[in-house]
Amino acid sequence: MEIKIQKNLIYAVGGVLAVIVIGGVVWASRGNSPPAPYAGTPGADLPTVVGEPSLGGPKIPFTATENYKEYTPEVLSAALASGNATLLYFYANWCGTCRGQEPINEAFFNRARQDNLAVMGVRVNVDDNQPLMRQYRINYQHSYVLLDKSGNPVDRFYGDHSEEELRQKVQQVL
Repeated sequence: MEIKIQKNLIYAVGGVLAVIVIGGVVWASRGNSPPAPYAGTPGADLPTVVGEPSLGGPKIPFTATENYKEYTPEVLSAALASGNATLLYFYANWCGTCRGQEPINEAFFNRARQDNLAVMGVRVNVDDNQPLMRQYRINYQHSYVLLDKSGNPVDRFYGDHSEEELRQKVQQVL
């Protein structure tokens, strides 16, 4: 009986030692691995999209008009100085939903121009303009920021919108 208890005790102590040794080896090997890619990074400094989207794909077709243009600092300044409402559309060429929304945006701005609706549109590529995204508190593509006639942000909305929904949003600030 005493021998049996001693064998069980030896097996138990040996098992606990094996777990401790294996755990120590695993713990030590973790110390050499690099930290998580965004560990300790403030939320405002995180990239727009986590991962590596394919930025080399085809660009979303775009035709600039007098009231809907691709972002440059000069274009945005002119839109803000126009005395019209300004609708910023944040997009990415690799974004499938942005690709589907673009024809709706173009139709909206064409109709707005025909109807003399006082709105300017600026299309902003998120991959090239992250400081502007931070300025308007946009975290991802396929987002809109509506600025009033004074250039102050009055609405922020996301996702797909019909031509009529865009018109209703803009008319709230005119």
